[in-house]
Amino acid sequence: KGVQKWTVTYESTIPDSDDDGSGSSIPEDEESETLELNGVTVRTVDGEFLALRRSTDPVRKGSYTIYSKTKPSDRTPGSTYEDGKGTIISVTTTKETVKEKGTVILTYYKQTIETEK
Repeated sequence: KGVQKWTVTYESTIPDSDDDGSGSSIPEDEESETLELNGVTVRTVDGEFLALRRSTDPVRKGSYTIYSKTKPSDRTPGSTYEDGKGTIISVTTTKETVKEKGTVILTYYKQTIETEK
């Protein structure tokens, strides 16, 4: 009868009420600590495992991952990290992008700080 029928489908993401409208929220910060031998290990000729310790106090290493919506400030290796958490050994900053069906719905920064004390 000369009538054309069209069907239009719209897809979108509905944002959570507690975020900034991006439809997704950034992960929670992470913190971990490891204790390592303060010294070295060796094997004798007959295969016995020996620990050559400099001290009975272990080396304390920390790993702190901070997520933020803005690029974090630069932290300098060799400086002290927050209230005696140790000396910064390394810092890695990464820009993360979350896509849904090819559309960017969230961009945030992940900064991992390694410390030793």
